[in-house]
Amino acid sequence: MSSRTAIRSPQCQHCAGRLPNLARADARFCSSPCRQAAYRKRRAAETGGMPREMTQKARWVRYTARKVPLTTHGKPASSTNPATWSDFPRVHRSRVGVGPGYVLAKQDGIVCLDLDHVVREDGTLVEWAAALLQLVPATYIEVSRSGRGLHVFGQGTLPGRGRRWSYADGTGLEVYADARYIAMTGQRWKDAPARLADLGEVLATLV
Repeated sequence: MSSRTAIRSPQCQHCAGRLPNLARADARFCSSPCRQAAYRKRRAAETGGMPREMTQKARWVRYTARKVPLTTHGKPASSTNPATWSDFPRVHRSRVGVGPGYVLAKQDGIVCLDLDHVVREDGTLVEWAAALLQLVPATYIEVSRSGRGLHVFGQGTLPGRGRRWSYADGTGLEVYADARYIAMTGQRWKDAPARLADLGEVLATLV
């Protein structure tokens, strides 16, 4: 009795669809859109979905559940000591603590607007935060670790290290540009892009 070996049809590594009959022997994707989508997915995995303007800089630390900054070796880290910072790939791979943190340094021209307790239980924003985001151009925004705050990152400068506003309802706004680390989550707010926009006009209304 003769037997036949089944030949498995080559599949696209992105959509699992069948490759074209005339595809090259080493082809991995069925089309250019699939190849590009796979590249974007791979880049997102490498960068945690965060902007390249940030992931390409050696400004990263790890942090504990209590937001104490650590090196990738579990030693204390400091937002003012570059010797305790690492590049993103190393921090992204590390299992020390609970997540990666980004250190703001004024020479980079990157700022963070830290909106505290502004996300309601139903997912909507308190009025002042919603009004502020109306002024913000398309830039990287992520949900904070608590799920109740937002981190708005962009390009800009401040006259000092930062400013803070506290409101009667328990919400607050902090703006930082230097000597401060932000506990990152990579959980983007709605359709926020993975890039940094110029926040100069927004900062002008605040400071």
